[in-house]
Amino acid sequence: MSERTESKLLVVEDDESMRVFLSAGLSERGFKVDLAVDGKDGLARAKAGKGRYAVYILDIMLPKVDGRELVKALRAAGDSTPVLFLTAMGKTEDRVLGLEIGADDYVVKPFELEELVARLNALIRRSHIEGELSIRCGDLSVDRVERRVMFKDTRIDLTQREYQLLDYFIRHPGEVLSREQISRDVWGLSYTGESNFVDVYVRHLRQKIWDKEESQIRTVRGRGYLMSEGTVDDSD
Repeated sequence: MSERTESKLLVVEDDESMRVFLSAGLSERGFKVDLAVDGKDGLARAKAGKGRYAVYILDIMLPKVDGRELVKALRAAGDSTPVLFLTAMGKTEDRVLGLEIGADDYVVKPFELEELVARLNALIRRSHIEGELSIRCGDLSVDRVERRVMFKDTRIDLTQREYQLLDYFIRHPGEVLSREQISRDVWGLSYTGESNFVDVYVRHLRQKIWDKEESQIRTVRGRGYLMSEGTVDDSD
């Protein structure tokens, strides 16, 4: 059975015409679709169906409970199901905030259905890859069930986005990752070079995990970053 026909989605959207469009379009492409009309309804359905949905598709401007508060509630309850915001709020700061609070991707209305389907499939593939319950890289280990990060014998507390960035690195050991790749795959944003947010978050990881020790995240000049098995003296 293909990836799509196994995938069940929860769409939380208060606009009736958009709900009908998404339900019909996604169903035609092999997805199973459940619908919720507001944030309160969406949260109840997500909690009742925890573990059975492949992706939550959420508008931000929802009645009763808005999309951002809905994501916060899901993450606080330990629900790590991928979240895709589908919204008319398209400013860069809106995108960054949405990803910061725990969403995994962000699509701005109006949109092409084929792009949405491609992004959904990418999220589903990523969640399958991340199905490994724990992973170790040198002195660093990540428990994906608890989202617990350990360096040697010390637990490291990370924000949602810091954790996702580290998890991205640790799944690609020994591979040079460009800022463009990192921005696209972790933030869901195109990297223009005008902002240094990727470098800022790498610096946060280095400071939080390795502190004054040598980092496992190596800068490859002119190309990006590389996660090594051992530590390297490479702090910015």
